[in-house]
Amino acid sequence: MRSSQIDFLSGYIEALFTQLGFNELSEEQKNVYIPRFTALLEEKIGIELLPQLDDAQLDRFVELIDKRELSDAKTWSEFWHGAITNFDEKVGNILKEFTLTATSLV
Repeated sequence: MRSSQIDFLSGYIEALFTQLGFNELSEEQKNVYIPRFTALLEEKIGIELLPQLDDAQLDRFVELIDKRELSDAKTWSEFWHGAITNFDEKVGNILKEFTLTATSLV
């Protein structure tokens, strides 16, 4: 995932923190925890979706990772939407599951 996806996930994590009652975090704490939780969520999405890719899609994924600076949000969006049937729905379900897990831990 690239910048716009990470921005979306960071915003999602920040909203989740507020929902969980962590809205009193200092900027310093937010600068530590939001990137960490964003990385966990990004990893969770990857763990769920990567096994669904075929060999050609995996090769394309690696190519996009290798050319990170040339891969914009549109390219990534086209890749994921083309590779994963019902991509938006699947990511939505992953986000719901992540939220339920986080909520159960608090």
